[in-house]
This record gives sequence, structure tokens and C-alpha cells, in this order.
Amino acid sequence: AGLILPPFLFGGLWAGQRRRERFALDSTLRRRHHALRQVRKGLKEIGQIPGSNGETSQVASRCLREYIGDKLGLEGSALTPAEVQQELRYRGVDEEWVEKTHDLLQELELSQYGGEKVAATEAVRRVEEVVKGLEGQVGR
Repeated sequence: AGLILPPFLFGGLWAGQRRRERFALDSTLRRRHHALRQVRKGLKEIGQIPGSNGETSQVASRCLREYIGDKLGLEGSALTPAEVQQELRYRGVDEEWVEKTHDLLQELELSQYGGEKVAATEAVRRVEEVVKGLEGQVGR
């Protein structure tokens, strides 16, 4: 065991160092890798907002747009629902998820600016559903 363990230990340390170097050099790779963690963190923020108001929709929309931006290597906060739809189609995402994402972003945007308010729990559930559907398809 004393002779076998050192080469495996060296290999593990070498692989870890290469991964850290790749992440340090490529911010897009780092953003893509941490996108899911960031969206979950943002969705927890929604639970702390009282009631269902425009702020709930704003945070949910921002979380989803930033997730998509991170996965695609774009500035997520600047994306409109139409741009998201176009980018997802261009990247070969299933049409069902393209439409669900577009519809949710539009609904959240309308809710922000005077439309029917979306409850916090409903917003979180729907964003999680879309993220789960997109996770395996975006940023491959």
C-alpha cells in the first residue's frame, strides 16, 4: 500500500492543479460551472421577500436570465426574452424548453411592470423547473 498510494496521490494533486489553472484562465468555464449554484442561491433570496409583488418577479427573472447568460457565456442581465429564445434555439435546445423559458421570462417581465403578480413559491417552482430542463442542454 505504501508503494501504490504515492502515484495515486500525485495523480490526484496534479489533476486538481490543472483544473484550478483552467478555471483561473477561463472565466466562461468558471461561470458555466457555477451557474447552477448561483441560481439556487438567488432563488433562496426570493423566499425572503414578503408577499407576491413585482420584486419577486424581478429577482426570479434576474436569476433565470443570469443562469442562461452564465451557461451561454453572455451577459445575462441584459438579455430579453426574445434574445434568450433566439440564443437557445441557436444552441440546439429542445423547442419545448425554448418556449417554456421564453414564456416564463415574458410572464415575469409583465408581472414586474403591472401585470398579474406571481407568488414567490410559484416563481421559484417554475424557475427551478426550467433550470432543470435546460441544465443538460445548455452550455454543452
